[in-house]
Amino acid sequence: MIDAELMKHDQPENATWISRVLAFDHANYWAKNLQLFKIDFERLGRFYNNRRSGARRSKSRITGSWPYNRDLAAGSVLYHAHAWHPQQLHHSVQRFVDTFGRGPFLIPIAFFIQ
Repeated sequence: MIDAELMKHDQPENATWISRVLAFDHANYWAKNLQLFKIDFERLGRFYNNRRSGARRSKSRITGSWPYNRDLAAGSVLYHAHAWHPQQLHHSVQRFVDTFGRGPFLIPIAFFIQ
């Protein structure tokens, strides 16, 4: 069984595939196709509350004698609820975007690939 696995890697189509992978311009591909984002929790909460209530608030709702930012709290709860995956231990922005969707709360992160 082990010899069959080793023989499979010596076949010409695998050598062609490996040479294509090595010749591929990975830096150029990822420079065009990779997008990284961070989430503005305050804006997420305001976006969600505006969508739910039909309002068009552009400023955060801060209440109480102790400053309590309700939009920030709502955005944080939304992120943790939608970014969690039952088969993983961590939250992820990708999971959040897959379950909640895109919006003005996604802030692009600038980066350079050399």
